[in-house]
Amino acid sequence: MIVEKKERPIERGSNIETKEMEMVISKGGEIYIMEIVRNQLYSDKIGAPIREYSSNAIDAHAEAGIPNRPIDIHIPTEDSPYLRVIDFGKGISEQEIEDTVRKFGESTKRKSNLTIGCLGVGLKSGHAYTDSFLLISRSQEIKSTYCFYLNEEGRGMVSKLEESECKGETGTEIAIAVKLKDIGSFYESVQKQTRWFKPTPRYFNNNKEIKLKDGVSKIVNGIEIAGDTMA
Repeated sequence: MIVEKKERPIERGSNIETKEMEMVISKGGEIYIMEIVRNQLYSDKIGAPIREYSSNAIDAHAEAGIPNRPIDIHIPTEDSPYLRVIDFGKGISEQEIEDTVRKFGESTKRKSNLTIGCLGVGLKSGHAYTDSFLLISRSQEIKSTYCFYLNEEGRGMVSKLEESECKGETGTEIAIAVKLKDIGSFYESVQKQTRWFKPTPRYFNNNKEIKLKDGVSKIVNGIEIAGDTMA
């Protein structure tokens, strides 16, 4: 999304010699920025990553020229306790991980209004809920798996875990391990955060595509949740 820049006229005294210094993040300051992301920026620790990663997936489709293709959201269950958000865009190269994704405030989306994001923070939103999550990228015939995690100091780190040949479609997947006690809350939040997205995402439960309905209570994997599922 293009960010509108406002003109900010500055008045200076004519008899004062000024010295201008740019404000920067100090070495080690990123630890405190991460603390803000985890505990202040995102008050809804479950809804935030669902919203941010789904928005990123929609952006990936827009950038790839397939804006009418739905993204996939796999809702966590007891048998598969992971939130998985999948797009079928161009994927993310290792160079993009290094130049953009790992950096706070860095974004490639500020030159187009076809995308939602622009602040360079959303991909870190998973840390509002958990200390670590996975990013799986299928790009340029290479499938790469990265772990985003917090080290002992609370510093955000990225580690490449695996690389293999990609024989299928390109795209990106975010996978977050979900606590069993939170499975019902994730189900509700997926419905709340993404129900108005266009096109409507494809939803999956235990790898079976489902539809979400309002106002019905249902037991899924032994947990009572709001909403119903239909094949």
